[in-house]
Amino acid sequence: MADTPENSEDSRNAGKPARSGKPLARMGLDHGMSQVSLVETALSPLDYQPGTPLRHVSEFVYYDSQRQRRTGTVTVKAPGGLSPTDELVLYGMLAITFADPKPVAELTATPHYLCRQLGLPIGGDHYDRLRESVHRLSEVVYRNSAWWDRQRGQHRDVGFHFLSHDLPTADERRPEEQRREPWTILWDPLFFRLMDTSRGFVWFDFETFRALKNPAARRGYLLLRKIFHHRETTPRFDMCAFATQQLGYAAGLEPKSIRQKLKSLIATWQEQGIVDPDADPDTFFERQGPGQWTLILRRGPRFAEPAARPSLPAARAADHPSYEILSHLELTHQEIVEIQTRYRDHLVYVVRAAQISQSMQRQTGNSTDARAIFREYLERIDARGEDAMAEIERNRSRTIYERRKQEAEEEWARRAQLPERADESIAEAVFRHTFEFPDFETWQAGEESGL
Repeated sequence: MADTPENSEDSRNAGKPARSGKPLARMGLDHGMSQVSLVETALSPLDYQPGTPLRHVSEFVYYDSQRQRRTGTVTVKAPGGLSPTDELVLYGMLAITFADPKPVAELTATPHYLCRQLGLPIGGDHYDRLRESVHRLSEVVYRNSAWWDRQRGQHRDVGFHFLSHDLPTADERRPEEQRREPWTILWDPLFFRLMDTSRGFVWFDFETFRALKNPAARRGYLLLRKIFHHRETTPRFDMCAFATQQLGYAAGLEPKSIRQKLKSLIATWQEQGIVDPDADPDTFFERQGPGQWTLILRRGPRFAEPAARPSLPAARAADHPSYEILSHLELTHQEIVEIQTRYRDHLVYVVRAAQISQSMQRQTGNSTDARAIFREYLERIDARGEDAMAEIERNRSRTIYERRKQEAEEEWARRAQLPERADESIAEAVFRHTFEFPDFETWQAGEESGL
């Protein structure tokens, strides 16, 4: 039965504490998201070498505004290497970000939420692997000599990072809290703008993407998704170039080996209905000479109908990354739904306010005070929007400053009571009897610079 306001899940959960035994979000995204230029080439070799610096160069064919055949070049640099499975994390986090009607370049979510949405296992070791993937992605420098900007109707020479990150330091003393500590992903400004305005999205079925365990099959699926969106067959690919440039196989493989690997991939795509399942895979290949083959694939039933952009935003309040963060303030389900609705255009500030409130809750151990502080922050956001966050952050810094100053003063008083040692220097004696602490502005400058 279709959900109505009376029988919808949000209505049924109204008033219940959000931190119930029920899952906070469904298992896995419906759709992943990439961009036409990102799927044109492999971002990294299939042979992942952990910790080994990567410089990966690949090429693709495109046609300029004069319909002249050109070759574009993609260069990916990754100091910590780049695993093919990192693409699942990248495209999943992009889908979560752009699920909002007015997406912003900041995604804050718990590792528990991210793992669930990405279809990854839950738990400490798995959070560590997700953390490592985010670290690798944050180090990537991407350059594309012919990025397709659909809005401008032209190819552009672009270079950017994917993202920056702000993660809590791993704390082995509180492993049970790992799932609850929010992570913040900040998309590179140019990358985010290109994704937000280029209108060259590639939306794809995320369950199918995860089901393709072979990274080459995943990359091929995205490329075929982009091509089969508007035509029944692929262009005529050079077989070896397709395998190395688009899928990431090693360039030194023999053509015979490449052909066998591609036939195996084609069989996988046929099982998923991506490629014509009734055709003999051999018919997709055409021999051009000794060791030279071309490849043309035909569209399968999965893409028989034109694909519409997924319905956004997410259908349930609990599917939004803010839900789990707000639930840690022990708000009811209905309260969270009302906050998400009222502050739809300011959720990034609401989440920051919730994080600050939770930080104070951990320090005081009083959840009632934390909720009261959070409500006060919401009132400020109502009145001043983005400007309120600068004030909130400054007040938070002032609170931390006063606490640190008090701790330092208590430590000074303790040392001043210690008996003088016979070998104590004059400098040590002066230190014990003189309390010094920087003023707020000096202290804050030191905190921001990491000193």
